[in-house]
Amino acid sequence: MKRTSQILALLGFLLILGCHPFKELKPKPEVQPIESEYIEILNKDKKFELKQGKKYFMRFPAIQAPQHYLVLRVHHLEFLNSYLTRQFNQGKGNVIKLPDQSDPDDNLLVYEIDQTVPTFYWVIDEVRQDMLLEMQYRYVPIWRFRVESMNSQFQLTLARNSVDREIFESISSPGDLEQINVDRELQSLEKKTEALKGIQGEMIGIEGIFPPEVVNSSDPAYQDYQDLKNELEKELAFQDDYRVWLTALKKERESRGDDGAFLAAVPDFLTFFRHQDRYPENLVQATQALLEKRLNRSSSFLVNQLSSKADASPLPVNVKELRELYDESGLTPEKEFTDIANVIERFNTAARAVEEANSELDEIMNEIQSGSKWPSDNFYSEKSREVGNIKSDLPSISRSEFGKFSGYTAVRKLTAEVESVKQRATRMQRDFRRASDVVAKINRL
Repeated sequence: MKRTSQILALLGFLLILGCHPFKELKPKPEVQPIESEYIEILNKDKKFELKQGKKYFMRFPAIQAPQHYLVLRVHHLEFLNSYLTRQFNQGKGNVIKLPDQSDPDDNLLVYEIDQTVPTFYWVIDEVRQDMLLEMQYRYVPIWRFRVESMNSQFQLTLARNSVDREIFESISSPGDLEQINVDRELQSLEKKTEALKGIQGEMIGIEGIFPPEVVNSSDPAYQDYQDLKNELEKELAFQDDYRVWLTALKKERESRGDDGAFLAAVPDFLTFFRHQDRYPENLVQATQALLEKRLNRSSSFLVNQLSSKADASPLPVNVKELRELYDESGLTPEKEFTDIANVIERFNTAARAVEEANSELDEIMNEIQSGSKWPSDNFYSEKSREVGNIKSDLPSISRSEFGKFSGYTAVRKLTAEVESVKQRATRMQRDFRRASDVVAKINRL
């Protein structure tokens, strides 16, 4: 009889085990549902031992605040299969698993929790080998976790895509500039800038998740965000400056043997020298020396451009920018440059005035020829007045003011064009006066 009772007791115990295949892990100290940093899960002063093939669960109380994550940091996750659920009945029935919002590449489990239940259950339904449970937990507001995670990722991206300042610091002469692989540097720079602008866009999006009470506060996560934002802005500003300098170098190299192409690159050098205070002095001096060699050749190029010109249209040269480049770079122009620059500025001013006058006179003639209504008494007198204004705006010009360049074909044609457009205006005024008298007589009939 006693033996029978023992057998029945053993069967009952085995039945209980069969009905409760999951063993509860009860951390000591107990889990505290408050916002905190990571807290280690311990069984007093030891880690829980997990056995291969066994199943476990652990209770996590709900936190009494909205918009929070329960974050579990578990080492050797690859040896476990687990999930978090609101209700747990030893794995029986329909188990609803909360989605894990962690990055697949880290050792975290991230679950958004609420106050719909007093307790959540972390369930381990598979252990692939005997192991110690090395685990920490954390209750954290969703915004804080996202900011901290993104800050960490962005810091890494910023470090990987920052430009090495070694080139800036090592330049001491124009010869050093020749050692730079400009094309490779520009290609590398574009990739880095693209990556940094990508995270800059994401950071702008992050601003929207900060609670109002955190914005402009001393909260560590907010301050870390602001520090990273400022650091990123400084690096992007540096990369913009680096790109300006490299672009100027690239165009200088590509224009060697082609002074016209070099003059087309003047705006790029201007951009650099206008902001030379952003660059190391040694780099500015080396670039200045490189520029000086090219600028000294510009005078003869400009003279050749004017001497070979066979019409009176403006020369496609921005002398004003060239003068500004001399000024911004601290270089002194040679007298030959000053002389030809003065001549070209005078030539272009007069040539543009002729083009503008002819265009305005054409518009007046087109208006008259396309008119469908009989003109009023003062129509032609008004047009005559407009032509007079155009004529008075034309410059008075003579070949003698071009000095040694007065014999050039373009100069001769320009002076002739100025006189020609003045004569055209005079003829139009004469014709309009006659037409005005005729119209007035007809209108009185």
